[in-house]
Amino acid sequence: DVFGCCMVGMVTAVGGGTIRDAVFLSKRPFWTLETEYVWMTILTALLTFYAWPSVLEWQEERKRRRIREGGETPESASYDALDGTLDALDSVGLASFAIIGAQNGVRAGVPMVVSAIR
Repeated sequence: DVFGCCMVGMVTAVGGGTIRDAVFLSKRPFWTLETEYVWMTILTALLTFYAWPSVLEWQEERKRRRIREGGETPESASYDALDGTLDALDSVGLASFAIIGAQNGVRAGVPMVVSAIR
């Protein structure tokens, strides 16, 4: 269900930082002060929940068409442009969180080198 998708997305997105803040640093979790993390997570989870069935259907249709028209085998037709696009979007999300983490380190007064590897 959509609520479960949002909850899994939320735990995945802010779970590690929540444990760091609440357990190790004994302070209020970061996302309670910076709510853009919550909204970004909910929006992404909703978009994924509603788009994913269509994406899978479209991917299977493209695979069947390439096998039928191009003579490809099911193994060779398993990775296509859609998979590359999903990988690229995943990379954008990963880079976004890495940049946000580095900015938080710099904001906290940590040297840039430490923020980059933190």
